Amino acid sequence: MTLAATSVRDPFFIDHKDRRLFAIYHPAASGSGNGSNTQGGVVFFAPFAEELNRTRKMATLLAEALSPHGIATLVFDYSCTGDSTGRFEQADWAHWIDDG
Repeated sequence: MTLAATSVRDPFFIDHKDRRLFAIYHPAASGSGNGSNTQGGVVFFAPFAEELNRTRKMATLLAEALSPHGIATLVFDYSCTGDSTGRFEQADWAHWIDDG
């Protein structure tokens, strides 16, 4: 696996109701799988509060490990966490359930 193959990421925002959710899409590596780039996908739902920051690196490593096998990964921040809009004190379970 080359550095170029593992560094492909597509960060963007998902407009969801009155919120903007930050997400990073890690595509399947080109030429992976059986002739088609994407064989499947994973959505990484980040854990709560400070654990979000502690798992970012692992989510990236997971996405980079799955990519050569034809598996795309989407990692996103719930509203009021990470790079999504809102302040943490505004967060509530109803919004987070709706985000997912």
